[in-house]
Amino acid sequence: MIDAIAMGRSLNGYEEIAIRKLFGDAFENLSGMFAGRSLYFVHLRREGATDAEAYKASMTATVGELDDMFRSPDAEGNPDGSTTTTTAIGPTPISSSELD
Repeated sequence: MIDAIAMGRSLNGYEEIAIRKLFGDAFENLSGMFAGRSLYFVHLRREGATDAEAYKASMTATVGELDDMFRSPDAEGNPDGSTTTTTAIGPTPISSSELD
C-alpha cells in the first residue's frame, strides 16, 4: 500500500515538474483524485516505469483501484490522538469528537 502523506512529503523537484507537466498543475493544486493519480504516477516512476507508462497506468486506474493502493483507514494512530479516516485518496485526520 502507498502512504499518501509520506509520498506527498517525499516529492522532489523533478517529480513536481513531471506532475505539473503531465497533470496540468502543481501537486498542491490538484483535486483529491488527481492528487492521488499523480502520487500513483510518482510511485510507478520510482518503481522504474517511464513517464508515459506511469501516466497511462495512473489515468486508466479506476477509483476503486486507487483507493485500494493507498493506506487503509486507521492503519496507525496519529500523534495528536486524532483518528484517521480515508477519503477517495489519502487519509484525513479528524478528532474523536467529530465521530460522536
